[in-house]
Amino acid sequence: MSKAHKEAMKILEKHESLDFVGLAWEIAKEAPATFCKAAYKFGATQDPKIKAELECMDLMRQGKKINAIKCWRNATGTGLKESKEFVESL
Repeated sequence: MSKAHKEAMKILEKHESLDFVGLAWEIAKEAPATFCKAAYKFGATQDPKIKAELECMDLMRQGKKINAIKCWRNATGTGLKESKEFVESL
């Protein structure tokens, strides 16, 4: 079993009451590298909004809030306030 698989299984056990989408976002928050690998593998990142959201999550994980806001604004065309609120909700 790969490291990524083990990481995902730990998260699954911790959040077993979640539906599939909820679980996917928990994996994205707790193990973004694992989630990104899976997203790329299954083609989810072909959607520009999903790709931008993954990038924003990674930037927030690195403590780069301003860059995450800029990323979301560029990808979606939303205003500063809306982008800041979105990024802070990740």
